[in-house]
Amino acid sequence: MADSSPQVPPLVSANLNKFSGWLVNSVEKPAMNSAWARALIVSDGGQCYQIIVPGKAFTDLRRLKHLDWLSINTISEDSSESISAIPGAYGLPTIIDQRLLAMHVLTIPGNTPDSYYQIDGVQYENTAKIYDFCHEISLDPTPVDREHDLTQIHGSLKTFTTQRITSRLEETLSIPPLPEAASGIIALQSNPFHSLNDLAEVIELDPSLSARIIGWANSAYYQLENPVTSVNQAIIRVLGFEKVKAIALGLALNSSLTLPDAHVRGLSPYWLSAVFCASTMEAISPLIQLEPRPDTGLAYLSGLLHNFGMLILGHVFSPMYADICKHQEANRHLPHTFADQHVLGIPREVISGALLEAWSLPQSICDAIRFQHVQNYQADNATYVKMLQLSQQLLSTEGIGDYPKDRANPEIMDTLGLNAKAIKKVSLTIEQSSEELNKLATAIAH
Repeated sequence: MADSSPQVPPLVSANLNKFSGWLVNSVEKPAMNSAWARALIVSDGGQCYQIIVPGKAFTDLRRLKHLDWLSINTISEDSSESISAIPGAYGLPTIIDQRLLAMHVLTIPGNTPDSYYQIDGVQYENTAKIYDFCHEISLDPTPVDREHDLTQIHGSLKTFTTQRITSRLEETLSIPPLPEAASGIIALQSNPFHSLNDLAEVIELDPSLSARIIGWANSAYYQLENPVTSVNQAIIRVLGFEKVKAIALGLALNSSLTLPDAHVRGLSPYWLSAVFCASTMEAISPLIQLEPRPDTGLAYLSGLLHNFGMLILGHVFSPMYADICKHQEANRHLPHTFADQHVLGIPREVISGALLEAWSLPQSICDAIRFQHVQNYQADNATYVKMLQLSQQLLSTEGIGDYPKDRANPEIMDTLGLNAKAIKKVSLTIEQSSEELNKLATAIAH
């Protein structure tokens, strides 16, 4: 889909502390508890505006009622620049959230890494239009208690769709029936005596899935001298029993829904994020010494399905998902759960976790996906939850996925019993495999 968003205009001055009439001082990096401001550029289809908001607040685009806003532009994550929050920096009309008026001295990230400015917030009143369009935030909105998940899901459906509530969640969501291969693999999970041949037979029922498994095994990632030609060979020679089961189930579940047309600009494609997250989970798994030790196949599948909720939102709440994407673009400092909650009243992980549980996937996978944005999670399958959190934090530093870079939690390493050397080993493994993983994701997407 073509990106019709406006481009960020050039700065009026390369030296941001020389705007006439402003007290703008370059400073060393201040304490994190300082009053911060951030900015974005929005367009109403013709005129661009510089929007300046509190650094930790949620920007509610619906409250900018004087703008018939059509798109939002933010500098992509791989850029060396960020959008300046100094009014007038781009020569655009400026709109300020009223909360900034109470902050007499504001800290603003510069437009280059590790550059910061402080500005006298009182001056905003004379140079910008003031509106109330932000919300204060606290904890991530993902509910820790799953007891009311189905009630919340049904409530969102009643609010935003005419879908009839049925006894089966997948029917309520109008999700297509599970592919035969997915049903077969899930059935194998409950049979402790299933064999390699049983798995191969289930996969071979779906020629497309078989081809993708064989293609996965023959990808540059595994550097085979002699390509495999069957699912059995892919299992025995390359991937292993549990990993093939994880890959096949992940591919089958993801293929039951199509990617939505709406998207968040600047984020890595769905399959690239899924493949990198799965591979990072796989790299972390053998390093975990906690009991019970995590199963590598389940860890891999958790990573492959970690954003399955995005497909569900695009399928069930298509118009609302487009609104979510816009709010996510305007609030890149926050996980998507805040945009989900703002638009739908429920984060996507609650829906995807409940659906995967209804499909009888292993509870460790359901919990990892359901609670992946809950900080300090301590209940069942906490190891898988924290592994998924750590994987996304590591990938965010490389611009992969949508986990905000500045929300890393170093305590996760300690709770998993991992030191900096182990984390560096994981990062190096993924970095050295990045080209092959990119090719693999591209091949799967097509």
